[in-house]
Amino acid sequence: EEQEQQQDRKDGDDDDNDDDEEEDDGSTVERPPTDDELRKDVISMASTSSALSGFRRMTMENVSALPILEDGRLVGELSGEDLRGLTHKTFRRTLFNVMDFLVMVRGKAVEPTMCTLSDSLDKVVARILKNKVHRCWVVDSLDSRRVIGVVSMTDVLSLLYQQAK
Repeated sequence: EEQEQQQDRKDGDDDDNDDDEEEDDGSTVERPPTDDELRKDVISMASTSSALSGFRRMTMENVSALPILEDGRLVGELSGEDLRGLTHKTFRRTLFNVMDFLVMVRGKAVEPTMCTLSDSLDKVVARILKNKVHRCWVVDSLDSRRVIGVVSMTDVLSLLYQQAK
């Protein structure tokens, strides 16, 4: 039932976008998202979960990465890239706690890349490039680290493409 509700939410979001689509004649500028639109629930995982459960969730939710939360605070990130290098002999590592798994596959704990709503796009892109990552997690503040969204390089490229049209 919960999955049906989530799918209904996703389907509803898609329907809303279809109704609002108009042919772009280049005379209007797309409005920025409202705070309510930005604050939709971000799919995440707990730091106490296994890496395998995180990969399963990524597959079920059709996302490429999950923020890892501990007491609601961002402490890490699990992405499909973390599967790189696993073999049939090392796959059982995914049964470990996700934080332990990440240290095993990366060789060290890696701080997630974060930004706030007040950061400029230039600043966000600079962080992504400096850290050589694909995404930057949007948090309500760098102190609380409560995840409210994500900006990926795909988002940035889409924005640039829209601006070039």
